[in-house]
Amino acid sequence: MNKILTEYEKGWLEAFLDGEGSLSLTFSKQKTSPRPRIDIRMDFSNTNYEIIKKAQEICGGGCIVSFDPKDNRKKTFRLSCRSSIIRNILPQLNLIVKKKQQSLILEAAGLIEGFGKGSRKGFQGGKMRPLWKDKKFADIKKELNNLNKRGRIPSPYNLLIDTHIQDV
Repeated sequence: MNKILTEYEKGWLEAFLDGEGSLSLTFSKQKTSPRPRIDIRMDFSNTNYEIIKKAQEICGGGCIVSFDPKDNRKKTFRLSCRSSIIRNILPQLNLIVKKKQQSLILEAAGLIEGFGKGSRKGFQGGKMRPLWKDKKFADIKKELNNLNKRGRIPSPYNLLIDTHIQDV
């Protein structure tokens, strides 16, 4: 079922995703197959459960988990939304900070589409296309990883601006 967001819901999700959310693409091992599982995810984290619950309501689903910290920090809640919700919700949003991540995730979702249960689109000559070895997919994952790195992004130029030094 496709959910059409109201203008209020769009604005609310855009602000929350740009500020406290993340868009990621991951590979993980499977017990039943030598091929890795490919996940595209949209996550929201916050210490306030009601805000996370509101995000889940607006998205139309997703899984909420909680984390109890070992130090003096507050309990944290995370909403994880998978590909079906992402394919429906993400194209409706107009992100600012995570605009590039949004386009990469939607591109990856387009590559994954058709590789689900009961689908024959992903098969070529009786074998499933090894998507995790696909160059385009690997490039998307690499670019997303670079965009999602924490910390300050170094300037491409070695600029030294001396604002407090005057020539005498």
